[in-house]
Amino acid sequence: MQQNLVELAALLSMSPVDAPAIDWTEVTRELGSELPADYRALIDMFGPGLIRGSDIIIYGPGCPNVYYDLVPESKQRIEDLEGLWSDVPPEDRPPHLFVPGTHLVNWATSGCGEYFYWIADATKPPETWTVSLEQGRDGAWEHFDLGCVDFLLAAFTGRIDTFYLRSLPERTYTYEPLKELPGP
Repeated sequence: MQQNLVELAALLSMSPVDAPAIDWTEVTRELGSELPADYRALIDMFGPGLIRGSDIIIYGPGCPNVYYDLVPESKQRIEDLEGLWSDVPPEDRPPHLFVPGTHLVNWATSGCGEYFYWIADATKPPETWTVSLEQGRDGAWEHFDLGCVDFLLAAFTGRIDTFYLRSLPERTYTYEPLKELPGP
């Protein structure tokens, strides 16, 4: 297991889950991109989950809780964003998000209205994609040149400067695999 995933697992009291294997080839086909290896390792080992104390929910393909199934949730969120931006002139849209050859993949959310994405770039390996955080209520965005696991580890330890997640290092958290937890 990658060292950063070991650190995150210790920080969030994560325990491995016994879950059916994920067909990552099918997920790639459905989303149009291979997903980063650190995310796949996180989901393969610990499953999609709720980080108690933060209300951050990590989506996973085939999640037993349909509200947090990666593929349909990501597609729905992207469709919602496209609808929001349809009336916005191109020069007023977030420039990071409209680079030719890129698209968004939504991989997590929070109870406070934040959405976590990768800016998937077909010309770059998935491990180099930017993690972007959208504050859904006001449309503000933050961008981080970190992988999924490094981003979570940095956010929960205060090693990154993020306005929307600034209170994370002040508490204790636990990771709870998503089963049939209530949806939104």
